[in-house]
Amino acid sequence: MNHRRYALVLERDRHLKWRALDPVEHILMILCGLTLAGFSTTVFLDVVTRSLGHPWLWLQEVTMTFFVYGIFAGAAAATRRNDHLRLSAITEAMSGRMRRVVETFNRLVVLGAALCMVWFGS
Repeated sequence: MNHRRYALVLERDRHLKWRALDPVEHILMILCGLTLAGFSTTVFLDVVTRSLGHPWLWLQEVTMTFFVYGIFAGAAAATRRNDHLRLSAITEAMSGRMRRVVETFNRLVVLGAALCMVWFGS
């Protein structure tokens, strides 16, 4: 398998990632881009149509849909890339046991947030 195809994961971060999930991350990043483009476009069209005096009221629903799905795709991508709730400047300056403790704490916070989303979302 060609591992350079999914170049979103830097080789220095490879030890944190499963190669089997690289295609999923690739799809998530594409979804993030599509939802951001869709959100921006619908907001622009909403402003233009309102300025012309003929608003498309359904655009607000489409904009909200792009926004919500963008949040979910972005949260999934951030979780995969470990870009959320991470004090990177502090943890990268640490080493040894203290770094492991801080990174473990960060991951436990993310796990707690995920469990709350599952519990309160059902």
